[in-house]
Amino acid sequence: MWRNRVKADADSLQSLEGKYRLEAPAMIIEQMGATLTVSAVGERLYGEANGRKAELIRQNSHTFRAQGFPITLVFVPGADGRVNEVRLNFMGFSEYIARRIE
Repeated sequence: MWRNRVKADADSLQSLEGKYRLEAPAMIIEQMGATLTVSAVGERLYGEANGRKAELIRQNSHTFRAQGFPITLVFVPGADGRVNEVRLNFMGFSEYIARRIE
């Protein structure tokens, strides 16, 4: 069961915006697309891949769940504090990395 939404401020969400290239087997890339685009609109975060868009519901400071999809995303900050990758967990079974490309 998913926990309730954790409130997020617009500035912290904007720091997660960008395009991320998925590193996964071809079968996953075919279904999800190779690029994940993350965008913030006010106090909400969205992810879009392969023409499908979902709100990303904040679970804690770095973890989000994709509404309507069995995917959890963990935004991983680098040493400089900037998020350079996202770890995507599919139904608790498979985890793939998407690295920031812009």
